[in-house]
Amino acid sequence: MAFVADRLSAFTRAPAAGAWRGVTRAGLAAGGWVLIVASPFIGAIPGPGGIPVFLLGTVLVLKNSPGSRRLFVRLQHRYPKLVMPVRRLLRKRDTAFPSWWPKALRLNRT
Repeated sequence: MAFVADRLSAFTRAPAAGAWRGVTRAGLAAGGWVLIVASPFIGAIPGPGGIPVFLLGTVLVLKNSPGSRRLFVRLQHRYPKLVMPVRRLLRKRDTAFPSWWPKALRLNRT
């Protein structure tokens, strides 16, 4: 009887955390693709909307899709200057912010 109870409890348990990780990554990658596709339409609206939305979508896709990461590495080797802004956004410690923030403060003083 204990054997049957163990088998039934296996069906009623919540799925493991690892199972949800794959679903979450796929959802984030799909959301990134939606942002990439939507960026030209958002870019048509006045203001700087299209490029930041495109970069955000690109970052989401690259962080959550291994195939996209492999393609990105190939592009990075082929066109390093073109890919550098996205690489800066992907780093853990943001190096883009410290470089432009002091310049903006200096402009305000003069």
